[in-house]
Amino acid sequence: MNKDKIFNRLTHDMKQSNVTLPEGLTNKIMTRVRAVDIKEPVSQPASPRWLKPVTAFAVILCVLITSSILIIQKSSNTILVKFSIDILDARQVSLVGDFNGWDEQAVELKYKNGTWKTKLRLKPDRYQYMFLVDGERWIADPQSTEYVDDGYGKRNSIIDITRI
Repeated sequence: MNKDKIFNRLTHDMKQSNVTLPEGLTNKIMTRVRAVDIKEPVSQPASPRWLKPVTAFAVILCVLITSSILIIQKSSNTILVKFSIDILDARQVSLVGDFNGWDEQAVELKYKNGTWKTKLRLKPDRYQYMFLVDGERWIADPQSTEYVDDGYGKRNSIIDITRI
């Protein structure tokens, strides 16, 4: 099966599942899929009809599991939250939000394997935040499910950990 057929099959299966993915995620995934060298299979056994929606659901579940915000551990009055973002051309990435007084130097992320990451202990609340790249480029979290206007022509990401 060639790359275009795989792309078309995945696109069709995703559309059939009626799930809305974050903006730009489909292109990012498909760029990586197209970059993989796929060898032609010797033979391809017929698959049952139910396998396509199950495969699409599994892909969506994997995407949701690897979301940029992950609740790791809850203690009595704080929650350990993991923030991450994929930015390949950055020299430094900071996490800035109302949980740290919008201090641009308070939380620097660590870079590993193409991803910038950090963990914070936060009290249950609703927070606004953004990533600051190289001290000058503000980026909303592309994996956030909720945003709010920041008053400067961009949007802040929202994390709500009041219901956890």
